[in-house]
Amino acid sequence: MPPPQSIDPAVSRAVLSVAGVIRQLSRSGAAPLRNLQPPITTAIFWRLAVRHPTTIGNPTQELAWAAVFRMLVRLTPLHLAPPQRPNLHNPVRPLGALLCDGGAASAWLATIDHRPFLSERRLAWLIAARGARRIQLLERATAGLAHRLALHTDRDVTRGLDLRDLATASLGTITARRLAEPYYAVLERADGITSSSPPSFANPS
Repeated sequence: MPPPQSIDPAVSRAVLSVAGVIRQLSRSGAAPLRNLQPPITTAIFWRLAVRHPTTIGNPTQELAWAAVFRMLVRLTPLHLAPPQRPNLHNPVRPLGALLCDGGAASAWLATIDHRPFLSERRLAWLIAARGARRIQLLERATAGLAHRLALHTDRDVTRGLDLRDLATASLGTITARRLAEPYYAVLERADGITSSSPPSFANPS
């Protein structure tokens, strides 16, 4: 696992607060957040914006936080009653690892054929992307993860992920190392590769 990224404590508090609120919502209560887009009229968003004025309430971050809400709704197992829903936040489960193993119950097995959930090329695109394009690729990946977790019993949603990674990736403040190292650590174990040569992340054409 890479060394922990220095994350603004306000961002950590905000994303964990959003996840905690969504975890307690009914399916119908969460429905308005699934397609949350400006201009935002949903009361839950604005209540949390007031509680977290420097993050969710920051007008320059509104698009990114709306995306965080949408992704957390998709990843939360709303088919379960709120008391049975697991805590989605797992501080020792980096987003990069999940993008490689696709939520496999095994700590290292990516898929049956050892192909990563998100291809290396798509990971490079995600790392290189900025702004709205980064959010678009991130949402596409998390939507795929949510679909896979819902369909396959060998995918363990209770393992969660580091939600701070999700927030900082949306905000554009996550480091390339924080995404890439956990991904390749999973892939190297899955493939039985021992080479220490670091991958190259040139901007994809």
